Amino acid sequence: MCGRKIVYDKMTLDHIVPLAVGGLNDIRNLQCTCEACNLFKGSVLPDDFMERVTEIFLYQMDKKLKNSLRWKLLKPSLRKVVKKAAAV
Repeated sequence: MCGRKIVYDKMTLDHIVPLAVGGLNDIRNLQCTCEACNLFKGSVLPDDFMERVTEIFLYQMDKKLKNSLRWKLLKPSLRKVVKKAAAV
């Protein structure tokens, strides 16, 4: 999920749709993740997880660029693009 290379002995398996919310314990519902990503995602559905990551990103960018006119103009468009991509 984070894009880092994972060493085999540090890899964890994550249920894409968590078992806690009805996901299957099937190979098609598994993905390799680092432990940090697996713990961060927890029992959250993929769409909700992406929304969480997006909000964290936007919050961090707001903190860093809060006075930037370029960011103030870009943020609404970026939010729309992310929502549109998540809907696909």
